Order: sequence, then C-alpha cells, then structure tokens
Amino acid sequence: MSKHNTDLFGLSLIIKKAIEGRVGPLSFILLLGFVSSLLLLYISLGFHIFSISEQLDAAVEREKMLQNENGRLKSTYNELTSREKIIPYAELLDMRECTSGEVERLAVYEQDDDTETVSRWARAGNEDVVAPNTEIEQRGR
Repeated sequence: MSKHNTDLFGLSLIIKKAIEGRVGPLSFILLLGFVSSLLLLYISLGFHIFSISEQLDAAVEREKMLQNENGRLKSTYNELTSREKIIPYAELLDMRECTSGEVERLAVYEQDDDTETVSRWARAGNEDVVAPNTEIEQRGR
C-alpha cells in the first residue's frame, strides 16, 4: 500500500473507532479538537475572504467615483480657463492681449557667496527686483 492510502486508512480507522465508541477519552478529545479547529479555520478564512472581497468592491466603487470627480473637475477647470471667461475680466481691468514681440524673458543669475548662511531665495528683497522696461509700458498704453 502507498503512504497516501495508509494515511487515509489510519484516519478512517480512528473515525470508525470514534463512531463505534471504542476510542479512549483522550483520543476522542484530541480528535474533536482537531475537527473543530479545522472547522473554525474554514469559517474564519471564509469571513476573511468575504471582507477582502467587500474591501475590493468598495475600492473599485471609490475609483469610479474619483474618476468621475476628476472628469468633472477637469471640465470645470477648462471652462474657467477658457478665453471666453478670461477676456471679459481682463478687459474690465484694462488689460489687453500682447504680441510675442512685447514679451521679454528674464533670467537672473547670482554668484554664490560661501560666507553667507542664508539661502538665496530667503535673501531676495526689493533691491533684487529689476526695473520695468519703460519702452514696453509706453507701447502698451
């Protein structure tokens, strides 16, 4: 006989003895404890899998809700940043659309002083601001 068959035969022999009442009290308690432990393990795993399934369903619903909210917010953002919304407010503030020739790009470079302990961004003050180009201001008005 193979090992698998002898194990099943041994288990079935114990169960047969338990049914017939020929098992000692200690063996019966051990057998009952083993069977009840397996049953409790099966039930607890069922509940655990069920709770994981519920969490997964809740996460899927939350993802769908967040995707819908994201689409709604993108739509609202696009409406608020559209030219039709911005231009009337800009005209109320006496602003006008500029041409690409009127736009100046400015880059500021500062030599690093190793003696100062304060960062450059913290040292920025009014003296660091570049004076506006008066030629552009005159053309704009």
